[in-house]
Amino acid sequence: MRSTSSSPQPGAAAAVRDVTALARLQAEARSRASDPYLPTVTSDGRPHCGTVTVSWDAPDWGLAVSPVPRTWTDSEAAGYRQVTLLWPPAEPGGYNLIADGTGTCRPAGDDAALFVTVSRAVLHRRGTASADSGSACGSDCVPLPGEPT
Repeated sequence: MRSTSSSPQPGAAAAVRDVTALARLQAEARSRASDPYLPTVTSDGRPHCGTVTVSWDAPDWGLAVSPVPRTWTDSEAAGYRQVTLLWPPAEPGGYNLIADGTGTCRPAGDDAALFVTVSRAVLHRRGTASADSGSACGSDCVPLPGEPT
């Protein structure tokens, strides 16, 4: 006999959590006055940081970054797929928005885009963490709720 229970399908709660978390990340990013920075590493190991544009049409808690910095090609070729995007605070003394994930360069129309699957996102600013924050870095760091694990 089949159950007629209306309980959600396995994974439904995770999908709702991910949608909620992505909506929060989008809202935080859109509240910023500027585009994010994408730190990369050059082929000779020097750091490089460029400004990029983010669109929210990538699947699986992801986003698309363009233009793809030339230094990303060097990083990806070297096997580094970790990505960090940094949005400056919307106002002085405010929180930076930091999103970490993995990236893959793929065609997007006539150009290429860096598709990033976000694994975590935090609001971060210099200052002492509150006793109940659970901040691993010791600064005033607030994980965005619902981030995937």
